Amino acid sequence: RRPDAARLLLLILVFKGADAFAAGMVRPFLVDRGLGLAEIGWLLGSWGFAAAMGGALVGGLLVNPLGRRGALLAFGGLQAAAVAVYAYLAVGAPGPVGLALLVSLEHFVGGMSTAALFTCLMDWCSAETAATDYTIQASAVVIAMALGGALSGVSAVQLGYASHFVAATVLAAVAVLVAAWLFPRPHHQE
Repeated sequence: RRPDAARLLLLILVFKGADAFAAGMVRPFLVDRGLGLAEIGWLLGSWGFAAAMGGALVGGLLVNPLGRRGALLAFGGLQAAAVAVYAYLAVGAPGPVGLALLVSLEHFVGGMSTAALFTCLMDWCSAETAATDYTIQASAVVIAMALGGALSGVSAVQLGYASHFVAATVLAAVAVLVAAWLFPRPHHQE
């Protein structure tokens, strides 16, 4: 019933949907590149996880100095640029160390972006209905990730990995512009 609810939910759907559109094809891409399950586990489960946690910590530290809007847009922009890493990986062939560094970079900025978004989600909750507000917003994140992930499979089949990841990069950049337009005006939370 809040007047800005549709705007906030659309921002969340676009922002996280674009992220999931890129991330949805990372594991299949790595499998098709010939990496084994153990290698993918180390790459995404260990290196990627550690990088994402580090990014979330750094992002969390920078949210206040940059402001909510500034952090969300800056980290979203970095994330869009980092998605281009996968387009490069689809045509390039870095060694194992280069691959680990590039995937870790993408996960690091993804962690920063997630920290900024979830800080905003908390800010966008009304004190009277905080639990409901946060649950609805978190559900929008899950829905966006499911839709983005599902569409990523269709895209990769139709376009191939390199073109899919280029499209994902463009979509992530557009999502940042949409987030800038939809971000609540100053009468809410900066």
